[in-house]
Parts: sequence; structure tokens; C-alpha cells
Amino acid sequence: ATFALNSFGFYNKGDVCGRAIYPAAAMFNHSCRPNVAYRHEGSALCFYALEDIREQEALCISYIDMSLSTDQRRFLLQKQWNFHCVCPRCKAHTVADVTALAAYDKTNVCACGAALVPAPPAENLISHSSSTISDGEQPELRECMCDTETMLRHPP
Repeated sequence: ATFALNSFGFYNKGDVCGRAIYPAAAMFNHSCRPNVAYRHEGSALCFYALEDIREQEALCISYIDMSLSTDQRRFLLQKQWNFHCVCPRCKAHTVADVTALAAYDKTNVCACGAALVPAPPAENLISHSSSTISDGEQPELRECMCDTETMLRHPP
């Protein structure tokens, strides 16, 4: 059980083809509105900040598909990881909360529910790519994690 809870999957077209434990990476907490995303680069697990992170702010990744409804996300998190999520996305109730999440999603979340991370500079972008404006000038290309790390939709 500990292995499944603390491991990261390797995926091929949505199917798990292996799992690995990265001890430092297993320390990340979950948020349905993460401030960090990751990508497998060879045998390394590389992490990318999705936004500016304040000193002492917890570093969080999403364990699941962020496009699911609050009830669906909470059900999966309770079933798979035994906790009730109270992250900003799950607690969003006001118009201001929803507006802020929409802005975050536009830059950081693919339509498939996976995180968008900075695209590798020398590689071709996969089909789920996005271009965002960084500092008002240069577009920052981001790519979806769905082809390299499919977010959990159906727990094993």
C-alpha cells in the first residue's frame, strides 16, 4: 500500500507500464490547484513551478485529474489516499474564487485535466500544447503532461 501511495507511474498511451519511488518527490503534498507540476525526463523526475512560490509556502502537486468535479476529486482522493481535500479549488465558492481559478486554469491546466509544464526547448511539442504570454512579450510554450504522465482518472 505504501508503494502505491508514494510512487510515480510511467505511462504509455494511458496505461501504467511501471512505477518508481523518488523519496524526495514522495514528500510533495496534494492540491487540486497545485503550484508545482512534474514531468519524467528519462529516468529523472523533473519539477516545475507553475507560479511564483512564496517563502515557507507548501509545494504541492496534483495527484489526480484537475478537471473532475469537486465531488469526484474528493471521492478519488478519499478512496486512494485516505484524505478529504480542502485545497483552494475544493473550497472555491465565491465568484472571486471561481474567477481566480479560471485564470489559473487558462495558463496551467490542459483541457484533459493534466498540468501544463514548460516545453522542453529542443523537443517537438505534443498535440496538447498551449502558448501563454510571459512578462507581456515572449510566449512561453507549455505542454500537457497527459502523454508522459496521465493523471489518475480511474484508480487501480
